[in-house]
Amino acid sequence: MKTFPLIRTKWTNEHVMAALFGVLLLYLIPMWMEGRSGVLSFLAVLGVGFAIDVSANLIRYKRPVCSVSAAITTAVMTIATPGAPLWAQLLGTTAALIFGKHIWGGTGKNPVNPAMIGLVVVCILTPVAQPMLSFSWLLLPALLLSLPFAVFRPYASVSFSFGMVLALVVFNAFSLQSFATYGVIFWSCVVITDPVTATPSKAIGSVGALITGFLALFLSGSVLYLGLGVLAFNVLSYACQGLEPVVLANALRRNRIKKFLVADPMQVPFVDLVGDKTIRPADTSNLTSAIILERIRTHEVFGQGGAAFPTFMKLQTVIDSKAQDKYLIINGAECDPGLIHDQWLMHHHAEELLKAVALLKSCVPFKSTVLALKRPVAALEGKGLTVVTLPDFYPVGAERVVIGQVLGKRLSVSQIPAKEGYLVLNVQTLYTIYEAVCLDKKADSRFLTVADYKTKVIKVARVKLGASIEKTLETVLQSYGPSFAGGGAMQSRAVNEEDVIDKNVNFIARAPYPAYKESKQCSKCGFCQKGCPGGLRVNQIADLVDAGKIGETKRYQVEACIQCGSC
Repeated sequence: MKTFPLIRTKWTNEHVMAALFGVLLLYLIPMWMEGRSGVLSFLAVLGVGFAIDVSANLIRYKRPVCSVSAAITTAVMTIATPGAPLWAQLLGTTAALIFGKHIWGGTGKNPVNPAMIGLVVVCILTPVAQPMLSFSWLLLPALLLSLPFAVFRPYASVSFSFGMVLALVVFNAFSLQSFATYGVIFWSCVVITDPVTATPSKAIGSVGALITGFLALFLSGSVLYLGLGVLAFNVLSYACQGLEPVVLANALRRNRIKKFLVADPMQVPFVDLVGDKTIRPADTSNLTSAIILERIRTHEVFGQGGAAFPTFMKLQTVIDSKAQDKYLIINGAECDPGLIHDQWLMHHHAEELLKAVALLKSCVPFKSTVLALKRPVAALEGKGLTVVTLPDFYPVGAERVVIGQVLGKRLSVSQIPAKEGYLVLNVQTLYTIYEAVCLDKKADSRFLTVADYKTKVIKVARVKLGASIEKTLETVLQSYGPSFAGGGAMQSRAVNEEDVIDKNVNFIARAPYPAYKESKQCSKCGFCQKGCPGGLRVNQIADLVDAGKIGETKRYQVEACIQCGSC
């Protein structure tokens, strides 16, 4: 991974696991106070677990890797086997981490829950106290704080708890005390929700977990049967991987990402590094559609929203489209939280943008011309444009998303918007069309957002394509430090001294390196998929990429990725 998004969420995989370990300690405190297990014994088991995990990770990754998952495995197994002798728990921990985790390839690769492997081993070696927990009000904090972890596999979690409760009702043994002592919340919100080993499928997760929870408690109240039940559910989850068809999201995934700096576009400083004062207006007295198209082609106008696709080809595709109705959509969303130059352009160059719209309308008989933006621009209101206000979410500015939001039309991955009669153009692309046609100017420069994350300074600059990124930052910001560039703050990358501003660069910045690390330990929580606007199975695609199986990613419709950086 060579990108460094400068705006990131605070919670990481490691943070979540550390929080879970803290909740598991709350389960152990009542046990320690009642003498059902000892603090020193737990620390010994925890130490052995860490030793095994750290050693295995060093062998696999050649560097230290976070081992909090081993602590979770140790804690879960200890809670489920109260009163078991130390030697049995040590053997159980060893089996859990070696045969339940590392033999499969480490965190995120194991098909079964390691703690359940350890639990079964302990139960085989020695009798385990029943019921698992003692009724105590001291358990209340642990029970309440366990509930949020159901979010990782909600269907399996809720169904497993229903299954256990149903078994208690059948036995006429349901009560608040039995609900607590049999650990319904523990099994449903901590164990069965392990995202690595439990299916995210609604149907399989709900039905499979309901049956498992019921049978495990109905056949026997022992933790051995519960452990075996969880392992059976893990095997079912693993066997059913990939059975559900890939269905792309029908609705926009609403990711609220704060802007780097909320600024008034009218007040943002502008720095012109092009300074070409020799440009003279071209002859526009006898413009025809052919002349307009030829100037757009010869002056190499390109899409300046980030894709850099030749605008002439896109426009020609719309002209050749067999669609009955054709639409011009001006994309002024600028949804990346680090950008502001499109807003600046709309406020300062509205006249030029409207002239470009008129030029395009003389080439194509559009049914309507729509301006899609998040915040009103007075200079563009009442000018023959249909203004549509987009929701303030990310990445609402993506081409297919804009079409869906503005016209209510959902395009499949195989459908090309221009071929369907939709001409979606970025605000700056419009301005470049104006320059190409009305000023006879080649598209050899562009507007950028230039930001300093340390001093909270944000500016708009116009620069020549091919200009040094480092020198541009020094000139515009008069500051030094790590440099980043890309389509926006969410798609930025660290740059080197020799890197230049090309057609894909919309954003350059000075900023400290982001305070996050790329973890090799995917927990398969599924949040990357939930945050994907297309609903792509991001973790499965990433696994294939890591394994070098690029061709196999096609079955997950990877071509629908819009590179927004949400994942």
